[in-house]
Amino acid sequence: MGEHSIKNAYTSWQSADSKLIDQKKNSSFIDYLLLGDDLSLLIKEYEVNSNQRFSFDLTQDGITAASSKCELFALFMNKVTTTGRWSERGNSSTSNTGDRLKTFLVCDISHNNQHWQLSFKASKGEKTEIELKTDHQSYHIEEISKRISLVKGPDGIEQRPMPSWVSHHSGLAFFNGTEQLGALSFVGKAKIWLKNDLPPQTKELLLAANYSLTLFNWLDSEWSEGRQGSLR
Repeated sequence: MGEHSIKNAYTSWQSADSKLIDQKKNSSFIDYLLLGDDLSLLIKEYEVNSNQRFSFDLTQDGITAASSKCELFALFMNKVTTTGRWSERGNSSTSNTGDRLKTFLVCDISHNNQHWQLSFKASKGEKTEIELKTDHQSYHIEEISKRISLVKGPDGIEQRPMPSWVSHHSGLAFFNGTEQLGALSFVGKAKIWLKNDLPPQTKELLLAANYSLTLFNWLDSEWSEGRQGSLR
């Protein structure tokens, strides 16, 4: 991050609360009589809410330039299916599948005696909403869903688009009106780009916002896959 560095970084444990919202049992007595198949299914559906906090200071020459305090929330629907047989007590197996419905990140970024709010909302089947704003100013942030590969061709290094199925949620672009000020890549090791001629204070603010989003993606990269994965 050039002449800037990250200090006082903190990450909390992830916590999760589960609530049983539905339970179904399916036992086929007819199959038991005709085929000797006494398979029984017990399906439980849970609503799972998880949250996690993190914070850091962006410093320059040992002096704090910006501070970010963030909280990450996620909502899942989790289905637990237990399969067993009547004639074999205790002989059962359990499978667990999750479906992520919503992801929400909110950060309070303190910079130059102002408090900026960075908000990130991703809902299943909807466009991701991202914004960095105060009461008087805002920066628009858009998702980048395109990846390119650099290959050696007859005329030197060429850019070639990668298939659409590997291009989803590849990064973010930052705008002031129609002017692009920077970009953040989630592909491989996270990378941050900012315009060279940005004023120092704008650069500090965008660095704090970009690093907040980088930490968010590192802590919860599965937000873009629409599934639960494992709760840490």
